[in-house]
Amino acid sequence: MAHLLKTSFFKQSSIYLSSNILNALIPFILLPFFSQYLNTEAYGKIAIFQLIITGLGAIVGLNTVGAASRYYFEKVSLRRKILYNNSGFSILIYSTIFTLIFSLIFNHSLTYFFNIPTHWLILAILNSFGLYIIQFRLTYFQIKNKALKYSIYQIGNSLVNFILTIILILEFNLGENGRVYSILASTFLFSILSLISLSRESLISFLYKKHKYIKNNLSFGLPLLPHVFGVFLLSSIDRFYISKYFGLSTAGIYMMAFQVSMGLLLIFDAMNKAFTPFLFKTLSSITEKDKAKIIKISYILFMFCIVVGLISYLISPTLLIFFIGEKYIQSAQVVNLLCIGQTFQGLYLVITNYIFYAKKTLYLSFVTIFSGFLNVVLLIILVPQYELTGASVSFCISMAVRFILTWFVSYKVYPMPWFSFLEKKNQ
Repeated sequence: MAHLLKTSFFKQSSIYLSSNILNALIPFILLPFFSQYLNTEAYGKIAIFQLIITGLGAIVGLNTVGAASRYYFEKVSLRRKILYNNSGFSILIYSTIFTLIFSLIFNHSLTYFFNIPTHWLILAILNSFGLYIIQFRLTYFQIKNKALKYSIYQIGNSLVNFILTIILILEFNLGENGRVYSILASTFLFSILSLISLSRESLISFLYKKHKYIKNNLSFGLPLLPHVFGVFLLSSIDRFYISKYFGLSTAGIYMMAFQVSMGLLLIFDAMNKAFTPFLFKTLSSITEKDKAKIIKISYILFMFCIVVGLISYLISPTLLIFFIGEKYIQSAQVVNLLCIGQTFQGLYLVITNYIFYAKKTLYLSFVTIFSGFLNVVLLIILVPQYELTGASVSFCISMAVRFILTWFVSYKVYPMPWFSFLEKKNQ
C-alpha cells in the first residue's frame, strides 16, 4: 500500500510538474514576439490588463472554487454535492453582475486610473467569469487525481491563446487588442468545454436549485478576500514600489530576477497539487496512525522544499546570466535571495491545506494581511538604502513570517502531532 501511494504521488507530481513547465514556457516564448511587434506602451497595457484579471479573480466568484473542492470530501449524497456546486455558480453570476455594474458606473475613473480602454475593463470581467469555470473544472480534475486530463486542459488553453495571439497580431495587425481578444477567446472556448464536462460528470446540474448552499459557500470564500489582498502585498507590491522609486528600467531588472525565482513555484505547485487530494481524503476519516503518517510525509516535503531552495540559491545567479545574458547581471545579484523567499512559499503550501480543510480561512487572511503589510513597511525602510537587495530581503522576511504564523494557526485550528518526536525524546 505504501509503495502504491509513493508511486501514485510521484506519478501525479511528475505530470503536474511537466504541465506547469510547458504552461509557463508559452508566455516566455511570446516575449520576443511581443518585443518585435508591440511597442513598450502597448505591452504595458497588456500587462495591466492581465493584472486586473488576476485581481478580479478574488471578486468574481468570491473564491468559492476552494469551497467546492473541500465539500467534495464530505460524506454526503451526490445530490447535495451538486446543490453545493450550483450555489457556487450562483455566487459567480451575482458577483459578475455586481462587478459589471460597478465598472460601468465608475468607468471613467477606472479607465483613468488603469490607463486602459474602457471596453477592456468589461472584457477583463467577462474573462474572469470564464476563468472561474475553467478553474472549477481543473480543481475537480485535481481532487479526482486526473492529472493527465488536468494537464491537457491547462496546456490546451495556453496553446489556443498562444496561436490566436500570433494570428491576431501578425496577420490582422490588431496590436495589443489582438492579445486581449486571444485571451478572451481561449477562455470562452475552454469555459464552454468545462461546463459541458462538469455537467456530464454530474458535478453541476442546470435542473437543481442554485442557491441552497450560498451561505455555506460564502463562509469559505469571503474570509479569503483579505487573504488575496495580502497575497498582492506580498507578491506584487514590490515591483510597483520599485517602478515608482527607481523607474521602469530598474523594475525590469528586478522583475526578471523574480520571474526566474518563480521557477521554484512550478515545482512546489506540482507537489501541492498531488499532495492536497491525498491529504483531504485522509483527513476525512483520520486515525491516530494516519496522523503520524501525514506528518511524516509533510516533513519529507519540508526537506524537499529546503533542498530545492538551497540548490536554487547556489546555481540561480549563474543560470540567469547564462540563459538571459550579461544585460541582466544586476538581476543575478538578487535572484538567489528571491529563491529563498520562494522556498518559504513552498513550505507554506505544505501546511496551509490543514487550515483550508478546517474551514478556518479567516485566520489565514489575518496572517497574510499582516505579512503583506510587513512587506510594505520593510520595503519603505530597506529599498531607499539597499535598493534591489533591500526589496529581496523584505520579500524573504515577509515570506518567512507568513510561513511561521501559518504553521502556528494550522496547529491551533487542526491539531496534529507536529512535535511528537520531541515528546518521545523527553519521555
